[in-house]
Amino acid sequence: MDVFRSICNYVLRWGHHTLWINRLDGKFTLKEGVSDHFPFKFLLNIMTKGSQAVKQIASCHDYTVDVDVHDVSDLEHIGSIDAYIGRIRFFHDCSWYLLVVCGKTVVGQLPGGHLIYRINRVAALPLSRNNPAQDLQVKYRPSNNRFNRPSDPHKKQIAFSQAWNSLKYGSALPDKTQRKSLKVKEKLERRLLEELCKMFNDSGAFYYSTTGDITNSMQTLHSPTYDPNLPLWKRVNRRFFWNKFMLKDLIDSKDPEADIWITPIMQGFIQIERFNLTPDHDHSTTPSTVMQDKSSAEERNKNDFVLLLIARRSRFRAGTRYKRRGIDKSGACANFVETEQIATYNNHVLSFIITRGSVPLFWSQPGIQYRPPPVIDKGQEDTQAALEKHFTELVSIYGDLIIISLIDHVGREKVIHDAFMKNIIGYNSPNLTFVSFDFHEYWITSDKTPICEQTCVMRVNCMDCLDRTNVVQAAIARVILEAQLRKLGCLLPEQSLPPCCRLQWQGMWANCGDAISRQYAGTDALKGDYTRTGERNVKGVMKDGYNSANRYYLNRFRDTYRQAVIDVMLGNPATEESNLLNLKKRIRQQLRKEDEWSAQREESAAHVVSHCQRLLIPEDEEHVAGWMLINPQF
Repeated sequence: MDVFRSICNYVLRWGHHTLWINRLDGKFTLKEGVSDHFPFKFLLNIMTKGSQAVKQIASCHDYTVDVDVHDVSDLEHIGSIDAYIGRIRFFHDCSWYLLVVCGKTVVGQLPGGHLIYRINRVAALPLSRNNPAQDLQVKYRPSNNRFNRPSDPHKKQIAFSQAWNSLKYGSALPDKTQRKSLKVKEKLERRLLEELCKMFNDSGAFYYSTTGDITNSMQTLHSPTYDPNLPLWKRVNRRFFWNKFMLKDLIDSKDPEADIWITPIMQGFIQIERFNLTPDHDHSTTPSTVMQDKSSAEERNKNDFVLLLIARRSRFRAGTRYKRRGIDKSGACANFVETEQIATYNNHVLSFIITRGSVPLFWSQPGIQYRPPPVIDKGQEDTQAALEKHFTELVSIYGDLIIISLIDHVGREKVIHDAFMKNIIGYNSPNLTFVSFDFHEYWITSDKTPICEQTCVMRVNCMDCLDRTNVVQAAIARVILEAQLRKLGCLLPEQSLPPCCRLQWQGMWANCGDAISRQYAGTDALKGDYTRTGERNVKGVMKDGYNSANRYYLNRFRDTYRQAVIDVMLGNPATEESNLLNLKKRIRQQLRKEDEWSAQREESAAHVVSHCQRLLIPEDEEHVAGWMLINPQF
C-alpha cells in the first residue's frame, strides 16, 4: 500500500483503489481507475501534458482515470504501509492524525489458511502542515519520489492563504496567558501521541488479518447465521473491533468501495505452536540412526497437532487496572477477555472457550495507597440492574455459564466477595452456576482435580482477573485439551500430555497471561512461574515483588495518559482522564495535601514493605528492616 502527500491531501493507493484524505478538514474521497498495470508514478509524470492527454492515453488502454489534475500536481511519494487503522485527534480544536501500520510480523495461519499479522510499528501521519515530517516514520523509498513539476498558481494561492492565516491568528493572541495555554495543550498533545504509538509499538498486543476473521470463535464461524460472503468488517465481532470508532467516517459512508480500507484491529494475544506427541528419543545423527529417523519421520508426523491460543480483549469498558474496574450501567465489565484454545489434528478442529472479566459490581479502589481497599460505589438496586444486563448478554452469546470466583473470603477482598454473592443470589438465574473458592487456601491442593466439567462456557474472575485467573484458566484448559486428544485417539485413556508437550503448552498459557496483564496492569502476570513450570520458585517470587511494586508506580504516574488515549481511540465519552491540562498540579496537590510525608503515604510505604516481606522472607528468617525505593515525586 503506497502513501502519497501533497499540500491538500494524503493519498493511499492499494491496487487500483485510492483513498484521498483532505488535510484541511479530514474528509475522505474514494477514487479508482489507477491500476497496477497503469502505474501511479506514470500517471503523475504525464500529468504535465494536461488532464485531456491523460484521459486519451488511458482510453487507449481501456483505463478509467478519476483523478483531477490539480489534485496530483504536487504529490510526493513518501513510502509504503501495511494497513490503514483510522484517524484520530485528541482535542476538538486540534488536527487529525492518520494512524497506519508500517511494520508487521506473520504470527501464523487460522484454520483455512488465513494469515494473521501482529502489529510491530505504527506511524501517525499529521494532517496539519505545521507538524514536522519526521512524525511520519513510514518505510521510505529511494529519493527520486519527488516529481519536479511546474509550479501551479492554484497551489501557490493555497499556500499563501495558509501562511497569511497563520500570521493573522498568531498575532491575534490577546495575551501571554493564552499563548502559554496553547503551548501546554500542544505539549499534552505530543505526550498523548507518544503514548498512542507506545501502546502499539511496545506491546505487540494488536493483531489483524486481511482475509480471515480473528474476532469470532470457531463455533461462530461455522454457525448457520455467519455469512462468509460479507465484507470482513461486517462479519467481525463488534466487541473486539478496536479501531471501529477510528474508521467511523468510512463505515458511515456505506460505500462498497470503502470496504477494502476497513481493516479490523484486535487487541489481545495470539500464539500458534506445533506439538508432537511422540515420546522423546535420541536424535543423534550416526549412520545407524539416520535410516531409523527417516523411516519413522512419517509416523511421528501423524502424531503432530497444532494448537492456536487466542485471547480477545473487549473494547467495552477498556482501560488500565485502577482506572477501569467493575461494571458500567450498560452491563460492560472491565478487562473482559475471551480466550479460545483451538487444536487442529488432521482434518479435525477442536475449540474450547473460557472467559474472564472484572467482578460485575460498581466498585473501585480509590486513594494513593499501595493496594488500596476496595469500595462499593453504588447501591443494591443499580448494581443488580447492571449485573443482570451483563449476564443476560453473556448467556445470549455463550449459553449457560459457570461463574468461578477466586476472590478471598476474608481480608480486604471480603467486601467484594460478599456483595458479588448477594447479587448473584438475588439474580437467581437458572442459566448460571456459581462456584466460589478461596484461591490462596485451596488451589495448591487441588491442582490435579478438575474444578468442574465443561458443559458450558466458564467465566473466571479474581479481583483483577489477571494472576489467579491465569493459573485457574490454564489448569482448566489443560484438562479440556487432554480430554479432546483422548477422544481423537492421540492419547491413551489415562495418558496425560508428554513432558515436552506440557512445558510447551504451559509456556503458551504463561505468555498469554503476561500479555493480558501488560495490557491491563502494565507488567507481566504474578504467579507466572507457576503457570509456566507448574511450581513456585524463589526467582518467581522475587519477580512478583518487583512487578507488584511496578504496578503501583504505573498506576500513579502513567496510567492516566494511557487511559486518556484508550478513551479517545475508542470514542468513549470524556472522563477525568481526558482532562489532563492540569494533571501534574492535581497530582502534586493530592500527594502534598497536608505534609510532604502524610500519614496516608507512610501507610502506603508500609504496605509495600509488608507485602514484599511476606513474599520474599522465609518464616525461619528474621526481618530486620525494609524501605520503599519508589519516590513518587515530579
